[in-house]
Amino acid sequence: MKYFADTYALIEIIKGNPNYERYSKEELSTNLLNLYELYYALLKDYSEEIAKAYFWCFLSNIIDIGYALFKILILYFLKN
Repeated sequence: MKYFADTYALIEIIKGNPNYERYSKEELSTNLLNLYELYYALLKDYSEEIAKAYFWCFLSNIIDIGYALFKILILYFLKN
C-alpha cells in the first residue's frame, strides 16, 4: 500500500520511532514542501550529509502539489 508522509512522519521514520515502523516498510510519497522541511530539520539536527542522503532518497516519491496550492500552504505556515 502507498502512504502519504508529511514532514513529521518522515522524521519519526528516520528516527526509528516504533509507532512509525510499519510505515518504514511501505511505499511513501510526499510533496516538495515536506521534503524541503525535512532537509532543513535534518540539517539542523544531524548533518548536511544525512540531509542530502534522505533528500535524494525521497525525491523520487514527490507528488506535485502545483504552484497555487504551494502558495496557499506557505501563507498558512506564515500565519501559524
